[in-house]
Amino acid sequence: PIMAQQAKANIASLIAAQIRDNWTAPVGATGAETLVVKIRIYLRPDGSLAQRPEIVDQGRMSDPLYEVAAEAAV
Repeated sequence: PIMAQQAKANIASLIAAQIRDNWTAPVGATGAETLVVKIRIYLRPDGSLAQRPEIVDQGRMSDPLYEVAAEAAV
């Protein structure tokens, strides 16, 4: 189980790095460098996406900056 937890943490870290490297905050947005958008992803056993990623904090979608950033993240 410890090995499985380490593997899970490594995979999550790799996915987070890919998202971070390929996502850009909205241009000209004040405070965009500190903006955090949490998404939930579902993977098939082969590692491909099982469905479209979900935005975790739907309550913030009324904030135009957050909405643009969140939609760009998924």
